[in-house]
Amino acid sequence: GGRHREWWHSYYPRSFISLNDTRTETVYWTQMFKLASTTRGDAPLIDHGMWQTPSPWTFLTWDLNVQLSYWHKTTSNRLDIGMGLVNWIWDHRTSLINNVAVEAWRSDSARAPLNTGHDLYQPKEADMRILDNAEANLTWAMHNCWMIYRRTMDDGLLREKIFPMLKRAVNNQLHHLHEAEGRLHMPTTESPEYGMARDANYELASIRWGCQTLLEICGRLKLADTQMAQWRDVLKRLADYPVDENGFRVGADEPFRKAHRHHSHLLMIYPYCIVNIEQPGQAEVLRKSVNHFYGTNRAAYEKSKSWGVFAGYTYTLLSLMHAVLGDGEEAERFLNGFIDYPLVTRNGMYAESGPVLETPLSAAHAVHEMLMQSWGDKIRLFPAVPASWSDITFHDLLAEGAFLVSAERRGGVNRWVRLRSLAGEPCRVRPALSGEVKAAGARAFKLTAVSEGVFEIDLKKGEDVLLYVGATPPAAEVSAVPAKPEQLNWYGLK
Repeated sequence: GGRHREWWHSYYPRSFISLNDTRTETVYWTQMFKLASTTRGDAPLIDHGMWQTPSPWTFLTWDLNVQLSYWHKTTSNRLDIGMGLVNWIWDHRTSLINNVAVEAWRSDSARAPLNTGHDLYQPKEADMRILDNAEANLTWAMHNCWMIYRRTMDDGLLREKIFPMLKRAVNNQLHHLHEAEGRLHMPTTESPEYGMARDANYELASIRWGCQTLLEICGRLKLADTQMAQWRDVLKRLADYPVDENGFRVGADEPFRKAHRHHSHLLMIYPYCIVNIEQPGQAEVLRKSVNHFYGTNRAAYEKSKSWGVFAGYTYTLLSLMHAVLGDGEEAERFLNGFIDYPLVTRNGMYAESGPVLETPLSAAHAVHEMLMQSWGDKIRLFPAVPASWSDITFHDLLAEGAFLVSAERRGGVNRWVRLRSLAGEPCRVRPALSGEVKAAGARAFKLTAVSEGVFEIDLKKGEDVLLYVGATPPAAEVSAVPAKPEQLNWYGLK
């Protein structure tokens, strides 16, 4: 009993979030409880199922479910649990290698088919559905592992486990490419749960992210990998993303034209963020794509009045995508859409034909991305906060580059930001403070403006810096936002 309580007392304070939207805050903390009640870093992987409930999904599913289950373990600073994904993939790499259909490719490739057992192996005859020829699943899962690395900056972990498995995942995809008129194309594959398409955006986005990241890793680790020229060539000659008047298509010969709960054709928007709002000229295709994804599903619902055209995660994915578009009102709208979804119960559980754990967990990550984002080259404070979230405190959220970040917002005004460097990486931050930004700490810090509202700070490993505006530094004490009594005990007894 004592050891159990000690574990929980250590687990909960690793990060802290408090909002004046008490209902959302309760949803968030319910997920943190469920996470710790479900798994540990040395336990088997989770995706759909719950610990106490029989499930029709007795296997792992690699076209969305595993990935969504592990997103929120990063920013919430619960990496010991998130490391379970890295270690499980590495420890079962022989199974992933044996999943590669062509035996000659197994020397350099690995593959996650649609379903595997917990040993990560899929006998070729076991899955009778036609969904088993998507090739990007393992690459997407390795993005989760990359997110964990980026919050530790543990180069030993990167070199020994993540780089070799990402190479194998990407190589599996590259084996399928063929050349036509000087460009590299993917043959017809399955865009998860949607249908078949040539040059499926699911594949192209994953190949692009994978090759970019492999080259970045080689630079980081000073590796002269024999495939570097190939990865550069792929990035130069890979087919463009198929696009039409509604944004990103499913593939070259398949528009997004029917209700579809997966956002698998939009991975370049989220979670890869390799087509993003900070790139000139991309805003239109981004917004068209996200709006068409929702609009097509909504039209099907209006026609059928069946919630089956949506999954709960359709809402959380829309919230996440709007968050990286910087649209807090829409991010909140779709997060509330998940909370109000008819299949979400009062205790925060969600079930379709069985319990679906990854969906509520991804809702917690939507809260993270509304409060702080760190993809790309900078930390963004309050990047997608709706007007109704006037009062916010968060403490020790973990950003890429291994920075612990705390901040406060009161009365709709962002008041201060504190950063601690755990690894001594370059610190670039958009603090979202109105006025002349100043720095306080144990020494004089140098703030260099690098673009509108973005600063570089000469922060060294182990140092803290407080960013603020005004004559004197605030006390910057972390305090909870008072709860709204009418929203208390949203889950559970009144």
